[in-house]
Amino acid sequence: MVVVGAAAALVELSPEVFGRRTGGPLACEGCGRTATAGPAEIGEVVSMGPLTLENEGSETVTLERIELMDVDRGLEFVGTLVVEPDGRSPLVGSGYGFPPRKPGGTTHSVRGYVLPPATKGNRFVQILVGIRLKTPGIAGARRMVVYYRAGDVPYRAFYDHSVWLCTDPGPSPRCIDPDWYER
Repeated sequence: MVVVGAAAALVELSPEVFGRRTGGPLACEGCGRTATAGPAEIGEVVSMGPLTLENEGSETVTLERIELMDVDRGLEFVGTLVVEPDGRSPLVGSGYGFPPRKPGGTTHSVRGYVLPPATKGNRFVQILVGIRLKTPGIAGARRMVVYYRAGDVPYRAFYDHSVWLCTDPGPSPRCIDPDWYER
């Protein structure tokens, strides 16, 4: 009994001892799979905004980093930014350059960004991802993971939001890998 009580106290006081929890106040359980895609020249940096984050918890969260997962060799990760929407300009779905000239609000570094709990005003931020093609053809990243803390508790939240670039110059380029798209 004493061992169980001590273990429970350790988890409550220092949850990071047992690693990160999955989900948490930034998780979006009902979110489906999405894809943002577009044509680009090899080496051209593109900004894509496939992810919005809203703190559904009662504590402030602090972002640590965002990673792309299941990345094709032909795609290079350039970086991420947080955009606080200004309410006047549209947010970036995709655009050339990173950061884009008109991101739709104020940009901030991901590391250390503090997101308070959402209120009736539905406070959210957009995550911009900078990527570029290294080779001709189609290349993408199939998922994203956000690492963050709510208070002292470390979390990671997974999102099935993919980003794709292609060198297809046609009027209607199919920049998403058909094998991923048809699943």
